[in-house]
Amino acid sequence: MQIYYLPNIAYFTEFLKQEELILHVNDHYSRRSSRNRTEIVGANGKQVLSIPTQKLNLEDRNYNKVILSYAESWLKQHWRSFEASYRRSAYFEYYEDKLYPFFEKPNAEYLWEFNVELMKVILTILKIDKPLIVNLIDEAPIYQANPSFITKPYQQVFSNKQDFVPNLSILDLIFNVGPQSKSFLL
Repeated sequence: MQIYYLPNIAYFTEFLKQEELILHVNDHYSRRSSRNRTEIVGANGKQVLSIPTQKLNLEDRNYNKVILSYAESWLKQHWRSFEASYRRSAYFEYYEDKLYPFFEKPNAEYLWEFNVELMKVILTILKIDKPLIVNLIDEAPIYQANPSFITKPYQQVFSNKQDFVPNLSILDLIFNVGPQSKSFLL
């Protein structure tokens, strides 16, 4: 499958159905995709977090060549958004030490490297024992979201103010449901 930034719950549900967890990095990159965007929910509703990247020339838009831009303080902004949205969730404090290093001092140059390393941590948190394979050669099959996918509702931080918001970033599920997250995906 293609590699996304903190993918949504539907993505993980499809991803975990695979016998081998293969992530492809050799395909076309589109700036306005889930490759560098994720969605969370905060006090004011759904929020999109986007990772800035360096500009690519029009002829060479391959995902494996997309370089992260650290000119803006997006790492700090994303982490503050996670804290604002999930600090009061049941499991934020339990998992924050595993995730914070990515937003404090990342060591990735390329977007795909950053996303793969985050994916490894997410799989560890979910206690998924399948090996993760990064395919640098073959072209990625296009991930098609299942239009009939429905997220099973769970308690979200701001559920007293707003209706359940389905299919957010996997972090929404992990921070709100914790060790039970895996059962929502399988």
